[in-house]
Amino acid sequence: MEKPRIMQLGDVCAIRTGLTLRARPAEGAAGVLAVQQGDLSPTGAYEPRATVRIDPAIVSPHHMALPGEVIFRSRGPFWSAWAVENLSEPLVSVAPLFILHPPADIDPEFLAWTLGRPAAQRYFAAESLGTNIKMISKPVLAALPLAWPSLHTQRSITRYSDLATREAQLVKRHATLNLTLTNSRLDEAADLASTSPDRRTS
Repeated sequence: MEKPRIMQLGDVCAIRTGLTLRARPAEGAAGVLAVQQGDLSPTGAYEPRATVRIDPAIVSPHHMALPGEVIFRSRGPFWSAWAVENLSEPLVSVAPLFILHPPADIDPEFLAWTLGRPAAQRYFAAESLGTNIKMISKPVLAALPLAWPSLHTQRSITRYSDLATREAQLVKRHATLNLTLTNSRLDEAADLASTSPDRRTS
């Protein structure tokens, strides 16, 4: 049986900090597209709330998130990670997001998946800083111990995880549609009953 390597995240991946802004960025049509912590869902999906762009003059390559890298949301109320895909335009990461650059033998999807698993989440909960808003510092993130199986196993895990997630979404959607249909039929039955003569009074 394959025995995975146990290594700290910082020994495997380069970790960069997102761009620090002096003021809240305004929505606009010019500049480099930005990803902020609010754009990452609890499940690690990229769900941009608004189109926010940053002046290219203050953006450096250090802050750019590239396909094959992983963006980590470091500030609560939850911590999640997103594997950057091939986007239609460049993307700049805004602090307090971290950018993880994995080596060739670490699958980005697996890395993002691993950071969302219970073991990593328990570590973050125990090591987070702050009282009301929990924060994961760069040293804490770098010290996270993780198991690294072979690249083939990593990809198999993420593939089955994706399939299970899609199946769960389909089941949930089917249940919602079935509930809507059932309630619609019950409404029709109730309306019919309220407008029909009561046979018992005839």
